[in-house]
Amino acid sequence: MSLRASIEPTRTAAYAGIPVQATVNVANTAGLVDAFDIRILGVDRDWVRCTPERLQLFPETSGSFELQIDLPDDFPSGMRILTIQIRSELKPEHPTLLTLTLDVDARPRLNVQVHPIQVVGGNKGEFAVTVENLGNTESTARLTMTDPEALVRGIFDRPEIDVPPGEQRSTPLRVTGKRPIAGAPMVRSLSIGVDGGMPGSEQLVTFVQTPRVSRLMFSFIGLLVAASIFGIVFSRNLQNVVDATTTDDKVLEQAFGAADPNAGFAPATIVGAVVARSSKTGIAGATVEVYLSAVPDRPIRSVATAEDGTFVVDNLGPGPFRLRAVAAGYDSRWFGDVAAFENSPDVGLTDGEK
Repeated sequence: MSLRASIEPTRTAAYAGIPVQATVNVANTAGLVDAFDIRILGVDRDWVRCTPERLQLFPETSGSFELQIDLPDDFPSGMRILTIQIRSELKPEHPTLLTLTLDVDARPRLNVQVHPIQVVGGNKGEFAVTVENLGNTESTARLTMTDPEALVRGIFDRPEIDVPPGEQRSTPLRVTGKRPIAGAPMVRSLSIGVDGGMPGSEQLVTFVQTPRVSRLMFSFIGLLVAASIFGIVFSRNLQNVVDATTTDDKVLEQAFGAADPNAGFAPATIVGAVVARSSKTGIAGATVEVYLSAVPDRPIRSVATAEDGTFVVDNLGPGPFRLRAVAAGYDSRWFGDVAAFENSPDVGLTDGEK
């Protein structure tokens, strides 16, 4: 042998994600200058940093390598034995071997993902929950669901799941809650996580519960109620109008010619003109209203005047009648050039008179 080597420490506690430090001491026992290199077996070469990379020693002198091993976050837990190989350039076929024992601590790292983020339903809803193990040891995930309002109950198909390191497992979450009777949808905020999970690994989701009776249905019912009330009011008012406008047979005979075929009265006609008092010219587009003398509150006929102010009201009974003229820009006047119904003279008609 041309070298003598040792390592410090020979056994150490290690933690995934935290570098491991070790020193390898080498003594050149040959009578010639020699150079040495080092290699660690059992881990990825990219994880190892060695200072110096090549150690050159004179005869009967010694030196050291400083080793740093960067263990990844998912490096498996438990006892791991690494082999340290030191080779002499003078005798590369006879390397010296050392061992470094690592007691890798278990580091559970559980993360939760939920799909979908929002579920819309009535009394029930369902989410898919996935647990991911980002640690270095198999872990048992104990799933939890929190509702700040304590109104929603959640049931996992598998409330406890064994998840190997670097893998993931899924389970359904079924939620139930009392559905609102009416009004706007209720938004329930839920937090889904795992006991001992990573900080911030909880997933926030929403369960939107639609009411039994929607706003649209409320609006429809409101419209139906309003329509029913309108129908009742309209029917009553219409009945009042019908009652108010009901005219007995005698009044009909007075108002309209041949109202009763057996009466033997031929239709009569009123012909006239509406003229301006100042200019004595006809007023076009004026309205002439015909009233029965016995019914002063509502006209039985109305006609519009021609361009020269003339008008014709036909198919009339014997009356008697009273006439009023209404025109834009003029005061309304009753026949006889008076302002009131009671001062207007009657116009009575005979059989077939014009």
